[in-house]
Amino acid sequence: MFPLIGLVRDFSRNPRFIQEAFVYLVQARLVGPKSSLEDFIEPEEMVEVLQEGEARDVRSEVARRVDAHFDELPAEFYNELQSGLGPLLYLRGLVLLPFASIFSNFSYTLAGLPERETPHFTSSSVALLLESMEKLYHGVFMALRLGSDW
Repeated sequence: MFPLIGLVRDFSRNPRFIQEAFVYLVQARLVGPKSSLEDFIEPEEMVEVLQEGEARDVRSEVARRVDAHFDELPAEFYNELQSGLGPLLYLRGLVLLPFASIFSNFSYTLAGLPERETPHFTSSSVALLLESMEKLYHGVFMALRLGSDW
């Protein structure tokens, strides 16, 4: 898990990183993906819709065309997106779990790379660990959703 921390942290905390990862996967898979407003509606069409109605009519028309575009994409495309982004989503809770903080409750200091030998832990109060154990359980549960291929 340790090598994944930087990648998963960037993915989880940086909306720009998420957007760029998504755009990369879409552009890698689709030929000539639609990426701008003009790809969905020509400026002349926008003017016509505005002359006939209101700004929300343009938004509605664009939303209708975006929905139609997504409906046209093959199911395989969505499966590939899920397999590309899924691990980052499913492993996030486990990878970003504050293990150093949890271990400090057992008088063990985790700094840098984990050591190869078995650490020595002291006893700790269950009350201090309940929230962390719940997060650990959730992290393991989500990681298991990746399936046996992982």
